[in-house]
Amino acid sequence: MNSFYAVFFIEQLRLKEKSKYYEYLLSFPLNITNYPELFSDEEMNMLQGSVDLLIAIKKRKNDNKLEYDALCQSESSFSSLISFREYQEGKILASLRAYDIVFTDGLTR
Repeated sequence: MNSFYAVFFIEQLRLKEKSKYYEYLLSFPLNITNYPELFSDEEMNMLQGSVDLLIAIKKRKNDNKLEYDALCQSESSFSSLISFREYQEGKILASLRAYDIVFTDGLTR
């Protein structure tokens, strides 16, 4: 589900003031470079003593890459529209929000 929101937020952020969700988008943090999924190799090397944390970060990065690759495979133009870095940023933004979704069976999850 976060993949859907990730792509949606990327599209809306590109629209800036033209997005009907502009006011909502302003509630997102301006800088998300401190999220572990976006750490550089140098920053990751600083975590060498934190084995469990490194494993969790690498797993999340890998999971995001697998999702991104699947989207690129299902839609050949996807990678030319959204870079993996943008996708990671969109996933982070999507994870900052809680969503209730009403499904076709009438249940909210």
